[in-house]
Amino acid sequence: INDLPHAMRFGRSPRDFVTLFDDLLTNVLSAEDESVVIDVTAHCHVFGRPSGAWAYEAIVKSVMGRDDVYVATRAEIADYVLKTAG
Repeated sequence: INDLPHAMRFGRSPRDFVTLFDDLLTNVLSAEDESVVIDVTAHCHVFGRPSGAWAYEAIVKSVMGRDDVYVATRAEIADYVLKTAG
C-alpha cells in the first residue's frame, strides 16, 4: 500500500488511505490461513507531512493492539524466512 499513487495519481486523501488499509487488512485476515506481507510505504513529500502523517499513526495504532497481526521490520521478516525455509 503506497501513498504516492494513492494521493498523486488518484487525488485521494489521507483518510481514504487509512480506509484503504483497513479494507485490505480485513480482506487479508478473512482469507485462507497464509502469510501475507503488507508493506505500507510513506513518502516524505506526500503523506509524510503533518497534514498526512497522522494517517500512518492511525494505521500503526490499529495494528499494534491486535493479536492476529505480526508487525516486523524487513530484516525480521528475512530472518524468519531464512530460519523456517529449511
